[in-house]
Amino acid sequence: MTVKELVENVTKFEMESFGYLGTRTLIFERNGEERTVRCEGCAYVFEEYYFAPKTLTEEEWDNLFGRIFGECGVMKYPKEFENNDLILDGETWSMHIEFANRRAKNSGGYNAYPGNWNLLAKALAAYDGFYDYEEEESGEYYDGE
Repeated sequence: MTVKELVENVTKFEMESFGYLGTRTLIFERNGEERTVRCEGCAYVFEEYYFAPKTLTEEEWDNLFGRIFGECGVMKYPKEFENNDLILDGETWSMHIEFANRRAKNSGGYNAYPGNWNLLAKALAAYDGFYDYEEEESGEYYDGE
Protein backbone atom coordinates (compact mmCIF):
# COMPACT_ATOMS: atom_id res chain seq x y z
CA MET A 1 0.00 0.00 0.00
CA THR A 2 1.11 3.55 -0.64
CA VAL A 3 1.33 6.13 2.16
CA LYS A 4 -1.87 7.74 0.85
CA GLU A 5 -3.71 4.39 0.92
CA LEU A 6 -2.45 3.67 4.45
CA VAL A 7 -3.67 7.10 5.63
CA GLU A 8 -7.07 6.57 4.00
CA ASN A 9 -7.49 3.11 5.53
CA VAL A 10 -6.16 3.49 9.09
CA THR A 11 -9.01 3.20 11.61
CA LYS A 12 -7.03 2.98 14.87
CA PHE A 13 -3.52 3.84 16.00
CA GLU A 14 -2.54 3.06 19.57
CA MET A 15 0.80 3.75 21.28
CA GLU A 16 1.30 2.39 24.76
CA SER A 17 4.25 2.91 27.06
CA PHE A 18 5.02 1.19 30.36
CA GLY A 19 7.75 2.40 32.64
CA TYR A 20 8.67 4.12 35.85
CA LEU A 21 5.77 6.54 35.54
CA GLY A 22 3.19 3.80 34.92
CA THR A 23 1.24 3.00 31.78
CA ARG A 24 0.19 5.61 29.24
CA THR A 25 -1.82 5.04 26.08
CA LEU A 26 -2.40 7.46 23.22
CA ILE A 27 -5.29 6.34 20.99
CA PHE A 28 -6.32 7.74 17.61
CA GLU A 29 -9.58 6.38 16.15
CA ARG A 30 -11.61 6.98 13.03
CA ASN A 31 -15.25 5.97 12.94
CA GLY A 32 -16.82 7.06 9.67
CA GLU A 33 -16.07 10.76 9.30
CA GLU A 34 -15.27 11.24 13.00
CA ARG A 35 -11.59 11.28 13.95
CA THR A 36 -10.60 11.45 17.62
CA VAL A 37 -7.57 11.25 19.89
CA ARG A 38 -7.53 10.47 23.61
CA CYS A 39 -4.94 9.61 26.23
CA GLU A 40 -5.28 7.31 29.22
CA GLY A 41 -2.96 6.28 32.04
CA CYS A 42 -0.70 7.85 34.63
CA ALA A 43 0.67 11.31 34.01
CA TYR A 44 2.83 11.12 37.08
CA VAL A 45 3.62 8.38 39.53
CA PHE A 46 0.59 8.91 41.80
CA GLU A 47 -1.86 10.69 39.55
CA GLU A 48 -4.29 9.24 37.01
CA TYR A 49 -4.32 11.00 33.67
CA TYR A 50 -7.13 11.06 31.15
CA PHE A 51 -8.44 13.60 28.73
CA ALA A 52 -11.72 13.46 26.90
CA PRO A 53 -11.45 12.61 23.22
CA LYS A 54 -10.47 15.54 21.04
CA THR A 55 -11.87 15.71 17.51
CA LEU A 56 -9.36 16.04 14.70
CA THR A 57 -10.08 17.57 11.33
CA GLU A 58 -9.54 15.50 8.19
CA GLU A 59 -6.51 17.66 7.41
CA GLU A 60 -4.98 17.12 10.89
CA TRP A 61 -5.57 13.37 10.58
CA ASP A 62 -4.10 13.18 7.08
CA ASN A 63 -1.04 15.26 8.03
CA LEU A 64 -0.33 13.22 11.17
CA PHE A 65 -0.68 9.83 9.53
CA GLY A 66 1.12 11.02 6.42
CA ARG A 67 4.10 11.68 8.71
CA ILE A 68 3.66 8.44 10.66
CA PHE A 69 3.48 6.23 7.56
CA GLY A 70 5.76 8.38 5.40
CA GLU A 71 8.77 9.90 7.16
CA CYS A 72 8.49 7.66 10.27
CA GLY A 73 8.07 4.50 8.18
CA VAL A 74 6.25 2.60 10.93
CA MET A 75 5.09 -0.12 8.52
CA LYS A 76 8.74 -1.20 8.26
CA TYR A 77 9.14 -1.61 12.03
CA PRO A 78 9.73 -5.23 13.01
CA LYS A 79 7.24 -6.92 15.29
CA GLU A 80 9.67 -6.72 18.19
CA PHE A 81 12.83 -4.74 18.88
CA GLU A 82 15.35 -6.76 20.88
CA ASN A 83 15.99 -5.81 24.50
CA ASN A 84 18.92 -3.52 25.18
CA ASP A 85 20.54 -5.39 28.07
CA LEU A 86 22.77 -2.41 28.81
CA ILE A 87 19.80 -0.70 30.50
CA LEU A 88 18.54 -2.37 33.68
CA ASP A 89 15.39 -0.32 34.22
CA GLY A 90 13.58 1.42 31.48
CA GLU A 91 10.57 1.62 29.25
CA THR A 92 8.52 -0.81 27.21
CA TRP A 93 6.47 0.48 24.30
CA SER A 94 3.99 -1.06 21.91
CA MET A 95 2.28 0.17 18.77
CA HIS A 96 -0.95 -1.27 17.37
CA ILE A 97 -2.48 -0.12 14.07
CA GLU A 98 -5.80 -1.30 12.61
CA PHE A 99 -6.96 -0.82 9.03
CA ALA A 100 -10.38 -0.83 7.35
CA ASN A 101 -9.54 -4.13 5.62
CA ARG A 102 -9.25 -5.77 9.08
CA ARG A 103 -5.49 -6.06 8.85
CA ALA A 104 -3.28 -4.91 11.71
CA LYS A 105 0.33 -3.96 12.36
CA ASN A 106 2.01 -4.46 15.74
CA SER A 107 5.46 -3.49 16.95
CA GLY A 108 7.14 -2.90 20.28
CA GLY A 109 10.30 -2.98 22.31
CA TYR A 110 11.89 -2.91 25.73
CA ASN A 111 14.63 -0.29 25.98
CA ALA A 112 15.02 -0.58 22.22
CA TYR A 113 13.65 1.84 19.65
CA PRO A 114 13.67 2.33 15.90
CA GLY A 115 16.45 4.54 14.57
CA ASN A 116 13.93 7.28 13.75
CA TRP A 117 12.15 7.22 17.13
CA ASN A 118 12.52 11.00 17.52
CA LEU A 119 10.46 11.55 14.36
CA LEU A 120 7.58 9.44 15.71
CA ALA A 121 7.83 10.94 19.21
CA LYS A 122 7.82 14.45 17.74
CA ALA A 123 4.68 13.71 15.67
CA LEU A 124 2.88 12.28 18.72
CA ALA A 125 4.08 15.01 21.12
CA ALA A 126 1.81 17.45 19.32
CA TYR A 127 -1.17 15.51 20.76
CA ASP A 128 0.18 14.65 24.20
CA GLY A 129 3.28 15.79 26.05
CA PHE A 130 3.86 12.19 27.11
CA TYR A 131 5.83 11.49 23.95
CA ASP A 132 8.48 14.08 24.66
CA TYR A 133 11.45 13.92 22.40
CA GLU A 134 14.95 15.26 22.66
CA GLU A 135 16.92 16.59 19.75
CA GLU A 136 20.13 14.59 19.75
CA GLU A 137 23.23 15.27 17.75
CA SER A 138 23.47 11.70 16.50
CA GLY A 139 19.71 11.17 16.25
CA GLU A 140 20.28 7.45 16.71
CA TYR A 141 18.67 4.98 19.07
CA TYR A 142 19.58 1.40 19.83
CA ASP A 143 17.37 -0.69 17.58
CA GLY A 144 18.31 -4.17 18.71
CA GLU A 145 20.53 -4.91 15.73
